[in-house]
Amino acid sequence: MISLSSLLLTGFCPWHQFQHPAPQFCEAHVCAWVMEPANAWSSLAYSIVGVGLWVKCRQETNGLLRLLGPIGILLGLASFAYHAAYTLLAQFFDLLSMFCLSHLVLVLNFIRSGMLSDRNASWFWLVGVLVSALFLGISLQWGRTVFGIEIAVTILAEIYLYFRLRAASYQDFWIIILLFLMAFVTWHLDLQKIACHPDQHWLQGHAVWHILTAVCFVFINRFYRQTYSSTIVVPTSPELGIRN
Repeated sequence: MISLSSLLLTGFCPWHQFQHPAPQFCEAHVCAWVMEPANAWSSLAYSIVGVGLWVKCRQETNGLLRLLGPIGILLGLASFAYHAAYTLLAQFFDLLSMFCLSHLVLVLNFIRSGMLSDRNASWFWLVGVLVSALFLGISLQWGRTVFGIEIAVTILAEIYLYFRLRAASYQDFWIIILLFLMAFVTWHLDLQKIACHPDQHWLQGHAVWHILTAVCFVFINRFYRQTYSSTIVVPTSPELGIRN
């Protein structure tokens, strides 16, 4: 536990004594409760969009799609904690919330391709998240790499489904791809400290990543509501909190 005297000695830098994970983004750390203001506050874009989707989709018959709003809220809070405190524990929950999203999209695509039944979908998603949590607990280093692989697999699966299920409109999908590519470019430039202004604490490249990918949630919801026509039959379980 950090004592009051420790806070005084470190100039009210409450996270100073904790081990900080890699990578180090462009934004310089400040001696405050929120170490990366631009990156932290922009993370709440996920939560704002998530609340909107949660309210909008309360009557959604597709049980998995109802998870998209809560996942957005969780991702926003976890990402805020990560960039505010920049600790290993905060990074763990940031990465885990990202896997909640990537596993959700993978499960939806597995169902649409006929590789997974509707009835087992929510359990498959939950097991995937729990396995991710286990491996993240062992090592955080592989987190972003595996997330990137899952996104790549999702895109390839969607291209396959595009040629197999030509009836669906893919306008929202291409908007998602465009937004994600723009976001990834800003994320990479920020990570490599290209066009980097460390002391600019109102907007950073990584903050742009947060905002653009938060907007992706809106189009992910629209796309899967349109293309996934069948209703997922999920087990009635208070643990999952999903009921049809």
